[in-house]
Amino acid sequence: MSRDLQVTLGPRRAWSTVGTTRATGFAFRGETLLGADDLAAVIDAAPAEGLQPMLRRLTGSFAAIRESRDGVDAIVDDIRGIPLYSVEDGSRWIVTDDPLHVAPDARRAGSSWTTRAELLKSSFVSGIDTLLDAVHEAEAGAFLRIPSGAGEPLTSCGYYTFEPNVDPDTSGALVDAGLEVHRAAVERTIRFADGALIVVPLSAGLDSGILAALLSTSGLERDQILTFTFGQSGNRESEVSRRVADALGLRWTFVPYTEAMWQDVARQSRWPGYLAWASSLAAAPGFTDIPAVSSLREQELVPEGSVVVPGHTLGFLAGSFIPGGLARRRRGSRADVIDAILRTYYKYRSDDLVATLVGVRASEVAEALRERVDHALPATPASMPPEQLVGLTEQFGWKERQAKMIVNGVRAYEDQGLRWAVPWWDREVIDFWSSVPLEQRVGQRLRRELAQRVGWPEGSRSRLDSLQERVERNVRMLRLDGPAKKVRNLARRATRHSRYHDDELACLALFGEERFLASYTGTQVPRAFLSEDVLSALDR
Repeated sequence: MSRDLQVTLGPRRAWSTVGTTRATGFAFRGETLLGADDLAAVIDAAPAEGLQPMLRRLTGSFAAIRESRDGVDAIVDDIRGIPLYSVEDGSRWIVTDDPLHVAPDARRAGSSWTTRAELLKSSFVSGIDTLLDAVHEAEAGAFLRIPSGAGEPLTSCGYYTFEPNVDPDTSGALVDAGLEVHRAAVERTIRFADGALIVVPLSAGLDSGILAALLSTSGLERDQILTFTFGQSGNRESEVSRRVADALGLRWTFVPYTEAMWQDVARQSRWPGYLAWASSLAAAPGFTDIPAVSSLREQELVPEGSVVVPGHTLGFLAGSFIPGGLARRRRGSRADVIDAILRTYYKYRSDDLVATLVGVRASEVAEALRERVDHALPATPASMPPEQLVGLTEQFGWKERQAKMIVNGVRAYEDQGLRWAVPWWDREVIDFWSSVPLEQRVGQRLRRELAQRVGWPEGSRSRLDSLQERVERNVRMLRLDGPAKKVRNLARRATRHSRYHDDELACLALFGEERFLASYTGTQVPRAFLSEDVLSALDR
């Protein structure tokens, strides 16, 4: 008996078809740019046994769906930039990029309390699961195989994995090599833009700062690049980013935020529908630059077809999520890795509060989340050195948090009719940071050296900013982060009223003062509140 398999695509993206393969987005094979037509042709021509090796030679932001007599392969890129899904819809199985549009009845199957608890605790859902039981997704660096045989299970077929610390480069020329790799990634982004305006959300940090510095020396004309920052007038990020743009000779604009602006967003009739779609059914989506991008479009500063190029998230590759406790161990176990992942990524709500929200006991929440993390990890030896311990936590972070929660923020650009690219997730960039020795990534030492080499204006930051960064980095690596966070969270809760009104982005107004003051414990970032809103939007 065979499955009734159908491919049905949503209206938001343009797809090209060659043979039995559909593709969207772009990729580079070497230095050859492949548009959707070429990409579909290349994937369609690959023999079944050669599909994974061929995909390992591509880098870019793309998705493809390939049909055969054996079933359907739903293929996504290294960072799941364009999500794909399989939907069990009665007797049919639908492969799509927009399950809520093409299979609205999928909501009727409901969602498991364990995936809801995971979203509330971490702001993402791990594995091929989604927030709807009838829907599964392709994972980063993999394709979801939906076999034609009715009794055969869905499988996730990986073709690429972020593996830091496995084969470190000890040549001593890492800064020079890194400069060339990152410059080449920016050049590929410029080729993809093909003369269109490149728009860079510029913060006070190094990720977007290194990107802006490389763009400033790329040979592009000044009017081909626009940097922008947003938030309440006079906020620290905007002051630093303005000085960075001025020092680099780039155009810069500021979009002021107010509490009233966010309250207007919350009142929009389309907001729940947007949240459900932008969540990609697996995360609380990025949202902080939504009003800014909308404003820039309304002012006609950013025409349709422009390419938004965010800097996220070079810091992750460079080591910003390395658990200090694991990096300093001599040996450790799988249980130590799971503990570190839970401490690092599952922290936005207490088990007690999550248990109340999903209707189970707190002990059941803790046990279920531990099982989900364990299931998402590959097989491991009983005892491992620090490099492997850290590498496993970062593999999890790449595949689950970065792909599903951070990169998924590009939905805000798509919603405004804009293209996007994420150069710091270019395959050569990922491979470069995979080869950097652990000691060069601890404390992000190499990233700071790289920033100096590309000409990022160090003097744009105040001494206070630099001191704060050093203190936070040292606290984390000296394993003082647990006690320090407890003290910090107590102080935050005690000052929660002022935190609500003094937030640099004013975005807490999206959730309402009463709700924030009643439930804020000092741990939640705004995305934690957004997770509850995503669930409410899907429950509609």
